[in-house]
Amino acid sequence: ELNNLRHPVVDTAQDGVVARCFGTFDIFVNGQSMDFKRSKTKEMLAYLIDRRGNSVTSGELRAILWESTAWEKTVRKDRDMNHYFQVIKRDLINTLKENGVEDIFISSWNKYAVDTTKIKCDYYDYIDDKPEGVQAYNGEYMAQYSWGEIQNVLLKDRKKKEWGKKNN
Repeated sequence: ELNNLRHPVVDTAQDGVVARCFGTFDIFVNGQSMDFKRSKTKEMLAYLIDRRGNSVTSGELRAILWESTAWEKTVRKDRDMNHYFQVIKRDLINTLKENGVEDIFISSWNKYAVDTTKIKCDYYDYIDDKPEGVQAYNGEYMAQYSWGEIQNVLLKDRKKKEWGKKNN
């Protein structure tokens, strides 16, 4: 009977890795929010989740993580930024290991991604038109990151198109 409801009951089991992208980004392991030592580490993981398993280069990640011009004031900016990027990458690997989920991170020479098959994510559910994803979208996407606004505009546009189809 539950499957016949207008809005089906969604299993909200929190086992494994669960990423919440709608609203502000957070990530959970077995129902517990992951703690990050550095905010840039969490942002790096958020961006990789946003890319849905597509690999990105260290240059793209550096441009996303340090979009401000503060680094431009440093004469040694490339060397400093590369060093700090390596610190962030190591911190991400260590944080994932501490939580027993290091296998979600894929890394090879200058390519980084996440294994989307090992992450339950409201954004992925929305893209796949799953009821729990559609219901979870609240008009905000990774609100604490400026780069998330681009994706949010696309999500809002998609929702408007879907709404229009239902009402025509």
